[in-house]
Amino acid sequence: MGRALLDYVKAEAKRLGCYEVTLNVWEGNDSAINFYKKNGLKVKETNMEFIL
Repeated sequence: MGRALLDYVKAEAKRLGCYEVTLNVWEGNDSAINFYKKNGLKVKETNMEFIL
């Protein structure tokens, strides 16, 4: 199901003329990170935070 949803999002973004599709994934969510990498996504940036 995840692959079908990702394929739909990419196709819809392309149809709309979008330049890119970006998403957020929590650090440590290795199964999601591996899924996205397997499906062609690449790490674009890393954000850092300090919780008070």
